[in-house]
Amino acid sequence: MQIRFRPAHGDEGKVSHLVQAESATRHALSREWEIVGSFEDLDVSAEITPWKRPDLGPWLTDRQSEWDAMPLPPRAASKGIA
Repeated sequence: MQIRFRPAHGDEGKVSHLVQAESATRHALSREWEIVGSFEDLDVSAEITPWKRPDLGPWLTDRQSEWDAMPLPPRAASKGIA
């Protein structure tokens, strides 16, 4: 199982959320993972922690038992989210 991450838009140098969604889907399918959901927090400030984001937050708290892996964009890992 997996869900995918889509970052906020509008920042220079970010990869389109649509490209990231497609990439995460290809990654999951290549490993024969079941995709159980997705989330978009496109208009949420980067200052909001992942756990407090309206769409991502529940996946990290209340819905943690529903998934086994969550692909993140490279910039999320560099910001200490991963």
